[in-house]
Amino acid sequence: MALSDDEVDQLHLGLRLMQERKELAAALFYPRLFAIAPDTRPLFSDDIVGQTEKTLFAFGAVVARIHELENEDSMSRDLARRHVAYGVKPAHYPQVGKAVLSILAEVLGDEYFTPEMETAWRKAYDEIARSMVKAAYGIEVENLADLDEPVLEAAQ
Repeated sequence: MALSDDEVDQLHLGLRLMQERKELAAALFYPRLFAIAPDTRPLFSDDIVGQTEKTLFAFGAVVARIHELENEDSMSRDLARRHVAYGVKPAHYPQVGKAVLSILAEVLGDEYFTPEMETAWRKAYDEIARSMVKAAYGIEVENLADLDEPVLEAAQ
């Protein structure tokens, strides 16, 4: 993954601001995800606030080690395998990416969610998602939008 130092700085800033506004993020993220991908709702318990805290923690851990993902970091592999056990499918990854970018834009607003920050988050999310899909399903994909059920069926 070729993230510049400026892009990594954008990731850290976005994450810090999201953590400062985690109540708003918690109130918005999962309802947004469930609107984008209703089939994901059964994958989660009713404790959405607790789940949001876990999600923010996971994002923080991944962003803190963003440069290590190129080395097939064990944390992202383990996270990917756990997601399979939860029922996550490859097609969910682009849907979650849409929800992440949408919530970042809404929570951070135009002042902070600049085109540069959006590009950094999109690049980072796409790389992390591709890495996780490869680790979990053995599927190598260039474009997350290509992750649909026929892709999974062809890989099996």
